[in-house]
Amino acid sequence: MKKLDKFLSILIILLLITILMGTFITIYKNKKSITKQKQLISQGKAISLMAPKNNNQNSYFNLGSLRVLTKPENFQEKNFTPSKTDAIQELEQNLGTILLVTPWISYPSDDTIFFEEISRKKTVIAGIIQDYFSNHSKQELLSQTEVTIEENLLLEINNHLSLGTINQIYFTDFIFLE
Repeated sequence: MKKLDKFLSILIILLLITILMGTFITIYKNKKSITKQKQLISQGKAISLMAPKNNNQNSYFNLGSLRVLTKPENFQEKNFTPSKTDAIQELEQNLGTILLVTPWISYPSDDTIFFEEISRKKTVIAGIIQDYFSNHSKQELLSQTEVTIEENLLLEINNHLSLGTINQIYFTDFIFLE
């Protein structure tokens, strides 16, 4: 009977040690995860990393920061038949403004296949955003509301997606560099 008691005592002690070790490891990992989330939020990469509660949306942040040269303010396209040097000189004299944008998009959270399409077409989406801003001058962009810009971009991006549509586009950064 004493051997059975010793065996059970050792087994209980080992189980307690295992449970305590598991608890400490879990707490450590959660602290690390919370620290990483706070760091992303402080860098402006996310407002909240919590899943949306009511709208079943996920966010895609992997488009990165884009630097775009906007169209010059007074640029008028002219048809230069003899040479294009005059057009080049005009562009050098009147360059556009550099715009720094960090876009992110939201899409339905239950659509994993659509997420894969977004990931594959990330460069296409970034190119659409760059084209949009490079075809407008700084004053044109400032005269438009953010909602108008977002609607135009949504329409253009969704025309290039085949497995679903993105619901919204947001900008963490929208800064003109002069």
